[in-house]
Amino acid sequence: GNVQAGTVTLLATAMPGIDGVSNASAFQNGLDAESDDAFRARFRNFIDSRSRATPLAVEYAIDNIQQGLQFTIQENIDTAGMARLGNFVVTVDDGSGSPSASLLTTVTAAIEAVRPLGSTFTVQPPTVVMANVSLAIMTAPGALRAPVVAAVTAAISAYINALPIGAALPASRRAQLAYAAHPDVANAGQFQINSAYADAVPSNSGVIRAGLVSVN
Repeated sequence: GNVQAGTVTLLATAMPGIDGVSNASAFQNGLDAESDDAFRARFRNFIDSRSRATPLAVEYAIDNIQQGLQFTIQENIDTAGMARLGNFVVTVDDGSGSPSASLLTTVTAAIEAVRPLGSTFTVQPPTVVMANVSLAIMTAPGALRAPVVAAVTAAISAYINALPIGAALPASRRAQLAYAAHPDVANAGQFQINSAYADAVPSNSGVIRAGLVSVN
């Protein structure tokens, strides 16, 4: 969990030579406990994976590594997207767009334990597609513009950065996000993604992340 600096001060078990503890830095990036729905889905995958050597077995192996992992499994292709029988590619993301080498190694080891005999596989990070977004908004009469712009910018950035692997960014979605971000948004238009009036669509192993979000 997330805790402030200097708040971890008790030892759960006495240790010889250690009188006390303290965390000099805050703990950040904690996750909520696993939800009941997530646990049920993971347990169903556990039951279905008992035969091993199946996509569900691979999914269950990855799900057990840590919470919050996103992944896709593509069969009979190589990392370039070309046909390659007996090979599968697993694209993994921890939400950052740049999972660590140690995480990819852990995923590889977990899959190795359940992969089909005679198959080969690759574990890779996603290809990050930066989305520079611009739009224009009108605010309600008498409204302070700065907090409205800040709220719309934050809402669009958060939405983009939460997109899973392979998910597109529809241009029309930004109007909905703008209106929902603040009640003083009276109108929204002139949507562009990377200077184009079109949706941003990544590859099956790509993930879109927010670049510059300009709200005028």
